[in-house]
Amino acid sequence: MQSLAERYEMAKTADMERGQRMLMYHRILLEMRKLQSNWEYKLSLSQKMLAFRERMENVQTRQIRLSGQPAQQDDILSGILQRRTELR
Repeated sequence: MQSLAERYEMAKTADMERGQRMLMYHRILLEMRKLQSNWEYKLSLSQKMLAFRERMENVQTRQIRLSGQPAQQDDILSGILQRRTELR
């Protein structure tokens, strides 16, 4: 962006024909739009990557919690089976 700003300042102060100046402004504008779209693409990609990382961390923490649940379920089931046999 700094080099585009320098080129714009040079185009404003340089001695050239009006049509040439307009063409230079137009080229600078096109390059600025390209640079801006590239920057926005990189920002959106980084936001997607951060969201993906957060989802992966959530999945990993859920797996840790889920891996602890079967033991609790086994205890509950064994308790139910013991009560069932005691009732007979």
